Parts: sequence; structure tokens; C-alpha cells
Amino acid sequence: MPFLIAFAGWHNSGKTTVAVQVAGHLHALGYRIGVIKSSKDANLAPERQHSDTSRYSEAGAKRVALAAPDVLIVRESETRQNPVALARSLFADMDIVLVEGFKRARGLAKIEVRRAEIEEPAIRSGEAGDEVIALVCENCEKDPGQTSLPCFHPADIPGIARFILALREEHLHTPACTLLVNGNEHPLPPIVQTGLLKLLADSHCPQISSEDGAPLRIDLHCRLAAARKP
Repeated sequence: MPFLIAFAGWHNSGKTTVAVQVAGHLHALGYRIGVIKSSKDANLAPERQHSDTSRYSEAGAKRVALAAPDVLIVRESETRQNPVALARSLFADMDIVLVEGFKRARGLAKIEVRRAEIEEPAIRSGEAGDEVIALVCENCEKDPGQTSLPCFHPADIPGIARFILALREEHLHTPACTLLVNGNEHPLPPIVQTGLLKLLADSHCPQISSEDGAPLRIDLHCRLAAARKP
């Protein structure tokens, strides 16, 4: 599971400008960067009517991929609006996934981007605002409702990147999955955690989905073969 961090803000807050520059900075440092951006617009799929891929979709295919020499286009008929689930199934090989938007999504750490002329209330004061962990604004001292959260100037791209990398380092040392054996907790190796999370994400079973990022308890019953006596 890659590390996710969202840049959240109202329209014209400058979140895209900041996120793009942070993505470029992290890429220059050698990290594999993925991006998930939300949109309110529909019918954005680059697919021509009556094309071969559209015919598969019309025939009932849930997911169709078009592999060209220079690009891979994947179309899904069932949209998934949870960026955490998207990252697990589509961005598992990335080091960091930057999410733009999804200000009301739960289970997702957010950096709020604001401009002084924005009249809308602060994201951190609304739904899922308790998951805002840092701010980006031109004047932190004069920002309405400023708290003790870390605050960065929009031009301080290296500082924002260092903050994200520090969070990722903490994330890497926090087990995402633990194993309970007869009531005793055991951490799982990273490769096992990644495989298990991807298996759960790919199963599309509503009973094991966690839209708000809350911990899940899944009971797995196994019968191990008895050890042979020498």
C-alpha cells in the first residue's frame, strides 16, 4: 500500500499548482509518484463511440484496458470514489500517491491549500476537517482560524516535500496489517501486507470495505498440519 496524502482546497485555491510542483520535486528525488484527481465533470473518458473498446463496455465488460505504444487507458464502468481503495488496486507499485480534491473523504490525511481571497470556510472546520494535518497559505499568521498545524508558504515546495517524506517514513514503520494468533499480535512482513491488502481490494466484497478508513477485523480460520515426529 503506497503512502497517500491529499491536497484539499476550494476552487482557485492553488492546490493544483502546489501539488504539481510537489510531484515534480519528489520525482526529481527519485520517488515513483502517482496522482489521483477528483472531478465533478462526467463523460471524460477518451473513448470514441462505436470503437472496439466501447463495444466491449457495451457488451457488459466491467473494465477495459487499451494498451498502446505510448499510453495505457483503463476504463471502468463502476466508478470508485474512494481514493484509498483506488490506490490499493491501481497504484500499489508507487512510492507516494498525491491526491487532489476529495476534501470530504475519510481515512485520508489532507494538506489544506488556501488563498486570502477565498471566502468559503476552512476545510479543516468542515466534514473530515479533523484529518487536515497541515496548511499551505501565503500568510499563516493572518489565515482565519489558524491553529497549531504546520503551515507552509506556496513557494516552499522543498519544505512541503520534506514534510510529506517524513510522514511517509512514519507510515512505512507503522504496520497496516497485524496477525492475531491465539490472542497474540504479530506484525506481518511488508510483502505479505501488500499482497493481503490488494487481495481484499480486488475482491470487491462490500462486507470488508472500509470507506472511512476504520480498522477492519477479519477472522481467518486455518488448520495447520501437525508436525511429524522424527
